[in-house]
Amino acid sequence: MNNQLGLAIERYITENNLTRQSFLYKINKLFDKPVSMSALGFWINGKREPRQREREILYNLLDYTFNGVAKQKFKVISNETLKDEFVDINTNIDKPIKSNKCLVYKKSNMMPLITNGDTLFIDDNETNINAKIILFEIEKDFIAKRLYLKDSVYTLCDENNNSPPLILSKDEFDKIKQLGVVSYILKKV
Repeated sequence: MNNQLGLAIERYITENNLTRQSFLYKINKLFDKPVSMSALGFWINGKREPRQREREILYNLLDYTFNGVAKQKFKVISNETLKDEFVDINTNIDKPIKSNKCLVYKKSNMMPLITNGDTLFIDDNETNINAKIILFEIEKDFIAKRLYLKDSVYTLCDENNNSPPLILSKDEFDKIKQLGVVSYILKKV
């Protein structure tokens, strides 16, 4: 069994000058059901893994990416709601994704780069937007477009060039709700 979680717990205990007992006390305040010292020992030794909800809390507390597999919290975007969820990205990546929102994309205008069913991770803090793919919300619908900015002219393009570019002034562009820059694309298999 992979012991990445156990090593991360031990590192957290050491870096924060805690004992296993004080760490157990801390996490039991966060968990729905308290866990025993023996359960913690099994996790640290890699003999067992915590339940899903406990894992999510530990990932958040430890602020750690295990073995290149991202376990991060994002705001999941849908037409009904914007809610916090842990998204378990079961794929190898070299660093945590710079994002705070994600969306399963349901359009084909950005093919072949983004296909129907791919998960887009959105960074709403990115300020360098020229030549980047931006996610927009227009009339409660989400659409991604590549943005080119030159001399205060905003050109929004599909990746596949199936429709003509949309050319906007700064005032027109500012009226469109921008959710952020697509920072990572998780391909649907």
